[in-house]
Amino acid sequence: MSKNKSNRKTGKNSQGGGLPRDAWIKPRTGLIMIIVISVLLAGYMFWQLLPSEGFGGALLWGLGAGGSIWAIFGLTYLFNRSVRRS
Repeated sequence: MSKNKSNRKTGKNSQGGGLPRDAWIKPRTGLIMIIVISVLLAGYMFWQLLPSEGFGGALLWGLGAGGSIWAIFGLTYLFNRSVRRS
């Protein structure tokens, strides 16, 4: 009977700390999602601001909105890498 008790999982993560080490989605899928979202956001911002800002202003706002997605991704990626060093 002692073998059964020692083989049971306690419900905690075996790596300690309770944080999963595996990714939720594949890196390729994540990059594709970020690309699609940033392009859609940039296009939407451009389309909405074109009548009021003109071509140049709308283009800058669209690029800024799409680039902000990549800036947020880059900062969270750097933070995650610095926190999860083993």
